[in-house]
Amino acid sequence: MIYAIPSKQGHLCQHFTKAEQFSLIDHNNSLLASVDNPAAQADASCHDKSAIVQYLQSMKVEAVIVKNIGERLLGKLLDAGLKVFQVNQIRPLALLINSPMQQLSEPSQGRPSIQHAKKAECGQQHQNCDHQGSGGANQRGCHKGKQHGQHSGKRCCH
Repeated sequence: MIYAIPSKQGHLCQHFTKAEQFSLIDHNNSLLASVDNPAAQADASCHDKSAIVQYLQSMKVEAVIVKNIGERLLGKLLDAGLKVFQVNQIRPLALLINSPMQQLSEPSQGRPSIQHAKKAECGQQHQNCDHQGSGGANQRGCHKGKQHGQHSGKRCCH
């Protein structure tokens, strides 16, 4: 079995999507490769985070080992047929395979996404917006006159 471990400087990274790279190891704990995480860049988008699943599948990964992972990405990994194991403490990569692990089987076992909740709230606000006038600009105060999808210079993933 090939495992992907979100890593930084030879240790398990605290959070799955924020890791600099993924270390690929086999069931004998042999390092096969270290590959850059496409979602770790400062300008990474929601699409880059979603692409992690396909990226890991292209590397023939069958399971991932995590410390923390969000419920949405956990759901995507599980839906793709990948096994997900969680450890309770940060350890060097060489010690992970023999560490106590819990297999995660439900997206709700991941951390709730605060950003996703904010986007859902934003979506509710957009139901009350009038995007018909002024080239899509809001006329009722939703997003303070900004067009749909603009949020104070931050990305909006609607």
